[in-house]
Amino acid sequence: MKQSLLPIIIIISLLGCTTTQEIPYKEIIDDFNKENNIAETQYTLEKINSITLPIDSLSLNHSYYPIYFDADSTHYYITGNTSLNALDFYDLNKKKLVKRNFYDKTGPEGINGVRVAAINNLSSIYLYSQYQQVVHTNYKGDVLNFYKMPSLTKESLTRAHILSPLIYYQNSLLLLNSSYYESFTLSGMPIFKFYKLDRNIFEYSIIKYPDFFSKYKCVYLFESDPRYITNGNIVVYRYGFSNIINTYNLDTEEHNSFPIKSKYQNKPLLPFNAKNNSEIDPIEEEFHASYHHILYDKYQNCYYSVFQHEALPTLPDGTANNYENKPLSILIMNETFQYMGEFLLPPKTYFRNFLVSKDGLMILRGHMNDTSVPEDEITFDIFQLKEIK
Repeated sequence: MKQSLLPIIIIISLLGCTTTQEIPYKEIIDDFNKENNIAETQYTLEKINSITLPIDSLSLNHSYYPIYFDADSTHYYITGNTSLNALDFYDLNKKKLVKRNFYDKTGPEGINGVRVAAINNLSSIYLYSQYQQVVHTNYKGDVLNFYKMPSLTKESLTRAHILSPLIYYQNSLLLLNSSYYESFTLSGMPIFKFYKLDRNIFEYSIIKYPDFFSKYKCVYLFESDPRYITNGNIVVYRYGFSNIINTYNLDTEEHNSFPIKSKYQNKPLLPFNAKNNSEIDPIEEEFHASYHHILYDKYQNCYYSVFQHEALPTLPDGTANNYENKPLSILIMNETFQYMGEFLLPPKTYFRNFLVSKDGLMILRGHMNDTSVPEDEITFDIFQLKEIK
């Protein structure tokens, strides 16, 4: 009887989520073992200034979809105001709200949820809603055009969020091709969608989600979303769990990869259940280390990648920890993705708003658990590169 049951036991074990070391997340571990290419000159970040903007009672003192726009004569902090279904423009020179554009939620030109925007210039702004609506507008608030995207299934949705922004490129909107199901369903799917504004159709990137996703049914879905930014015609992206930064040329479709990891990462970023052979605990998974924002600084000709450190779900005194308490560090890379240094932010000081500006890297001072943060203003600390002698 024991001999007849043994093959069945082995098969069941192999079919489990991560039940044995036979499914070792080899691809993630191999990437972790690759070494950074170190730049000759190393840098840190130095705070050089702060800017405070007064806000009204109808605005938040943080943003999940912040935008910086340089209009030469002035520059703006722009954010969707979801409570008003409006787009707010703060002049950073005048240090105040200078324009608030309201949009209908319903009707032939309605957009339900003004959150995500792509700004080509002040005369051409695209607002995107998760309900597959796009409004073409401008700084004045005029509705220039309205688009209803083709219907999609839950297995293949368009997404844009704080780490995966809406991007305008050559009369198309670049969005994430994602899913509301487990990450294993993404395996082999194109990573990006291009919504062609003139034809009301989607086209897809030739680069696809990794095949190994199909083996990992318990990878935390959010960590499988690429974090990306563009530098001209180059999309730069990485996954939350990955030590690799990838580039994708939108014109030639050339694809390259570069190892880059935080000096504070001392182990591969495996799902929690890879350790304890169990289903994911969503609360525990929130405290897993991961890579978040990736940013391009056209003023300093460098990139930043934000690393969110692992934290304990329960504090030593037995109380529950909070996701917002996870430490943050900022990796600095040159344009060839050599590691130029890393800056550890002071704990429980900043919220996850990072904006590249002509004055420096703007980071929102306003930790979500800090009750002393004023509700009637927002303050950005401004950091610039400092060479380490």
